[in-house]
Amino acid sequence: MSQNAVKWYQGFAFKGTVYMVVVAAALMASIILVINFKGKKIVMEESIRLIEQVGNTAVSRLNARSREIKALTRNVGISAENLPKDLIAFHTVLPTIIDYNGDWGIAGGGYWPEPFGFTPGVEKRSFFWGREADGRMLFFDDYNQPDTGYHNQEWYVVVRYTEPGQTVWSRSYMDPHSYQPMVTCTIATHDEGEFSGTATIDLKLDALHDFANSWKKKISGYTFILDRNNKFITYPEPSLVQTMTESLRGKAVDFITASDFAKKEPRFQPLAAYVEKLNKRILKLAMGMPEYRSQLAKNIFRDSPQINEEESKLIAAMLADPFKDKGSDTFLIDSFFVENDPLLKEKSLVSVFHVPDAYWKFVVVEPYSKTIQYASNLVLSLTLYLGVIIVFITGLAYLTLRKALIIPLLRTTRSVQRMEALIAEGKIHDLEKQRLKKIGSGEIGFLSFVFKKLADRFIDAHKSLRIANDSAEAANENLSELIKSEREMASKAQAASQAKSNFLNNVSHELRTPMNAIMSMNQFLLEMELDDDQAGYSKTIQEKSFELLTIIDDILDFSEIETGRLDLDKSTFYLDDLIKDIVDIVREKNFELVLDISPEIPNALAGDILRLKQILKNLMNNACKFSVKNSEIILGISTAKEPAKTIVLQFYIQDTGIGIAANDIEKLFKEPFTQVDASSTRQYEGLGLGLIICKSLVEMMNGKIWIESVLDKGTTVLFTAEFMKPEEGSPFDFPAGIKNLQTVGTDADEIDIDDQVDNEDNEESSADPEQIQKLLENLARSISESDPVEINHYLEQVSTLIKPALLKNLTEYVSDYDFENALLEINKITDSL
Repeated sequence: MSQNAVKWYQGFAFKGTVYMVVVAAALMASIILVINFKGKKIVMEESIRLIEQVGNTAVSRLNARSREIKALTRNVGISAENLPKDLIAFHTVLPTIIDYNGDWGIAGGGYWPEPFGFTPGVEKRSFFWGREADGRMLFFDDYNQPDTGYHNQEWYVVVRYTEPGQTVWSRSYMDPHSYQPMVTCTIATHDEGEFSGTATIDLKLDALHDFANSWKKKISGYTFILDRNNKFITYPEPSLVQTMTESLRGKAVDFITASDFAKKEPRFQPLAAYVEKLNKRILKLAMGMPEYRSQLAKNIFRDSPQINEEESKLIAAMLADPFKDKGSDTFLIDSFFVENDPLLKEKSLVSVFHVPDAYWKFVVVEPYSKTIQYASNLVLSLTLYLGVIIVFITGLAYLTLRKALIIPLLRTTRSVQRMEALIAEGKIHDLEKQRLKKIGSGEIGFLSFVFKKLADRFIDAHKSLRIANDSAEAANENLSELIKSEREMASKAQAASQAKSNFLNNVSHELRTPMNAIMSMNQFLLEMELDDDQAGYSKTIQEKSFELLTIIDDILDFSEIETGRLDLDKSTFYLDDLIKDIVDIVREKNFELVLDISPEIPNALAGDILRLKQILKNLMNNACKFSVKNSEIILGISTAKEPAKTIVLQFYIQDTGIGIAANDIEKLFKEPFTQVDASSTRQYEGLGLGLIICKSLVEMMNGKIWIESVLDKGTTVLFTAEFMKPEEGSPFDFPAGIKNLQTVGTDADEIDIDDQVDNEDNEESSADPEQIQKLLENLARSISESDPVEINHYLEQVSTLIKPALLKNLTEYVSDYDFENALLEINKITDSL
């Protein structure tokens, strides 16, 4: 029977092409629909999740800063409880604790005893120090004046009713005496179980403003902080939420509440309404808790005219802590959209986060357009890329299909047609050459013969494939288990590393409190009349306490460096002040310091002087530790590079000590808590953290550190560091009495008071009047700065050179803290010389 040829539009080539085009178009349409309806939603959810991550990280760091301030507040409280009720002791110990590490973010702090609780008959006897613009801690006596007070202050009244050791954060406010915007962390002190007063640490709002602004780099919008009363602590444009008043000390700045800001800026109303509603929610949750005490709210409202009834209830709710579990997985309270943000001037996403303990609100505002634009750009990019890929794959598939299937089918069809012709012609012997034994209708029909022959082979092949597939699945499961195990091990290793850093950080902070108390009490012992053995024991305690505190500081610095929480300051400092401190350190260890300072070195630099001093002190201590007493140690400074706005200095410390073997030098900068001599009988003490910390600090200053050493001949440690060059500076003041390799000589005008005050007979003293006048000037300066240690030092020196009768009134004024009359008396003594 004759078979007609397959029509072109019925053929597989034409139908396959049409099918491929239809499939490609359907895939493209499906992808566009999925991306537009599902992809944008996923992108939006991912953006919100990223904002949540940023907010959680910011609140965690803000909470860490809060814990530092609370620890320092507890330290002040413990010291106030343990110190004897002596004015000099409090004026000596407390400002040192408050000015811990020269933290510029701390505005001040002090101790505020109960009425008549410190000095019998004296109602107000507060000890408050505020930080001046130059960083000094200045004693303020204003709260003790007749027309002022502190016992009814908002931050004083609340802690009267707290549990022992519990700290409370105040609202944001401007201190009426130091005129510094701040928030105050307060803790109660007790005497034999009874409430005896409060200890405080004030945190500058400027520092929190800088903290909030630092997170703007991680988002497209901005952040700000509200206190528990929804009063602004920070805002990107502070002038919008500030009030200014003129005072004797300059402009006084205070912040308004969110509600007040909404009254003059209606676009802020949705956010202000939300945070007010949030406070009501906090109060409602707290009232349902057994920890909430309604009588506490009444007591707070009764005791302080600064606190209204509504705020007293909120404070009581805060102390009950209804959000105490917030932060276990996230600090985010809620996210919502506002139609027109006052700063971004467009629809924005607002995310409100909870700050534990203080009940502050950390707010992140992100423009909605950025998220939508990102999603739209992503959709367009994916559509274009996927369109190109689909066209390419479809074309490739068609070419592959044509080559692998269509062309063979066409050839088979022609072969079958030839077989038909052979049969028609009776050429049976030629059929074997065609191999096909069955003829069908159409292209698929002609495949039936092949399918019969391939059926058995397919079954066998399928069995083999199934066996191979089972083996592959087993191998894949083993591989998945292995990957899962490796991920769990990596996660445990990361958790262990974080736990180690947190442990070191917490241990260092917790050790500071007892150490500071020990050092404070021992300092007080040293000022008493002790016999030689007792004085020796006390000095040994003081020396070892300083050594232990140094170790604690090293551990804390190491943990902060490992977790990336250590930041460098960029303040202006003077090199000659730093050199004088280093000179004192070396002299105390009975070594001679020789300087090699290039004359072109600028005196004024901008950078972190505390960290630079830490590096130099560490390296100097190492040089002294491994050198022979009374030997020379050289400190050299030169210019390594001087770009336009910065300068790179090279420092070196050279000693003539025991030296280090060449193969041991590299070990010093690699492994913490190790030393070159790791034996149990090693001669030199130390944790092995010093050089690790120095290396990290130097690298943070864009520098590097290295060591050159020869065994039994000495060691030279060299490092470079980059600093900013301030616009104005002063000439370098070379310390007197120190050998300089650049300009050999000493300052003949330098007065050594200790060497000149040797005559115990005041009436027969032949002291130089200029010397006495200089001592009186130093005494006047110490009185003006309210520095009790310096006052006692210079008063003792003056008493060895002037008749006791002339100093009688001056001594009484100083003992009574009548500094105004003391200064007048010094002028009288000076005029009488």
